Amino acid sequence: MTVPRAIGVTSLTGGGIGSLDNEHVKDSNGNIAINDGDPAFALVQGDKVYHYIANSTSGATANGIYVIVPLWESVGVTYTGNLRWILHGVYGSITSTPGSGEYQITDIRLDASKHIVVKYNDTAEA
Repeated sequence: MTVPRAIGVTSLTGGGIGSLDNEHVKDSNGNIAINDGDPAFALVQGDKVYHYIANSTSGATANGIYVIVPLWESVGVTYTGNLRWILHGVYGSITSTPGSGEYQITDIRLDASKHIVVKYNDTAEA
């Protein structure tokens, strides 16, 4: 069994650095970098926290925030496979300005009960 790795991004689509659709499906050695069931969390400033699960056999058509298709298999290689990011939940909102000291998120993780734990201002958790 492959241990899932959580992916953290700051936007959903657009292909830029930090967007979920820009995550490479394979690493630079050609090994699978995103496995079936891997979680991803998009912390979108001024919006919400989105929780996705990778589905390696989906093949679904891109559908707004609900289904995200990876753009890249690896560096410079367009992805044409069936892996899709499927939306599983949308949580809260992120409205503070980074560095403002209000509620700057410094960590996000799943606890043993599969609840999202967000650490902010380096000490508080919600």
